[in-house]
Amino acid sequence: MTVLTTVYWLAHGLSYSVVSRAFQVPLSTVHRLVHQGVEDIAALRQSVIRLPAGPELEEVRQGFQQLADSPAFRSCVGAIDGCHIRIKTPPGPSGQDYINRKLFPSIQLQAVCDGKGKFLQTFVGFPGSVHDTRVLKNSTLYKEALYPPPGYFIVGDGGYPCIVHPITVVTPYQEPLQGRVQSRFNGCHAKARSIIERAFGILKGRWRYLATGDSYRTISFSYRVSYITVAVIVREVAGAIWTTMVEETMPVPQIEDWRAIAAEFQERWNFPNCVGAIDGKHVVIQAPANSGSLYFNYKSSHSLVLLAVGDAQYLFRIVDVGGF
Repeated sequence: MTVLTTVYWLAHGLSYSVVSRAFQVPLSTVHRLVHQGVEDIAALRQSVIRLPAGPELEEVRQGFQQLADSPAFRSCVGAIDGCHIRIKTPPGPSGQDYINRKLFPSIQLQAVCDGKGKFLQTFVGFPGSVHDTRVLKNSTLYKEALYPPPGYFIVGDGGYPCIVHPITVVTPYQEPLQGRVQSRFNGCHAKARSIIERAFGILKGRWRYLATGDSYRTISFSYRVSYITVAVIVREVAGAIWTTMVEETMPVPQIEDWRAIAAEFQERWNFPNCVGAIDGKHVVIQAPANSGSLYFNYKSSHSLVLLAVGDAQYLFRIVDVGGF
């Protein structure tokens, strides 16, 4: 329940009261679940978002050289950019600082990714009106010279300074361009840099799909990417979430775990010898071809069944997906 509620809230940016009605749980429960879920996700950050070294760094370097299709980028090991995360305008005089150039309130997420769109380092928190350069110079990436290592560089758009110290950031030539060499360089630079823009697009698109169940075609239209690309992104992201988080958030219960669960059920709900509460939820899907009425449920929609066993703290202990 914690993961489900947190993902729904993160994806929509809805108020707790709306989430409370959607899941039919008390407002105080939503508040507790979301805060716990965000803390749990943040605790996993260091194991998921980390800087490459050794063979991993070489793999990143090769990836960017292939993206740029130019030997000039043989030492490129990252792409940097910023993304505006929409928020409610904070109260008080400082609220206007959060209004960005697109005229909505936001905080900035600065990120560096590899050639596959995987985030390597992030920095978040500056108001939306702050320029990219100022965000960079106040980030740990810059102040502590975390990345890239000496002899390598990262690429950024024209909103960043072209610098070599304390970290090396390479930006495109400014207009007007002087000849074919600069034009060719900017073209290769754009190829290498485009991966960070796609990474942000994936970040925003994945949460929307997981929370709303929008069709691939709807997401394809919204983000101007192909239907096949959306299908690949959703499959890979869902697999990555499961692989990365399942052992941390839902380990297989052992005998001592079951005893502790039973004790908590008795203490909180006065149910002795109870080791879980089981229920199913219909996950709406598009009916598979030639499936007839196989996936058609009593609510007059097509679905798969998510069967789950939860403990006394609303945490999933066992899940099974795929029944119809």
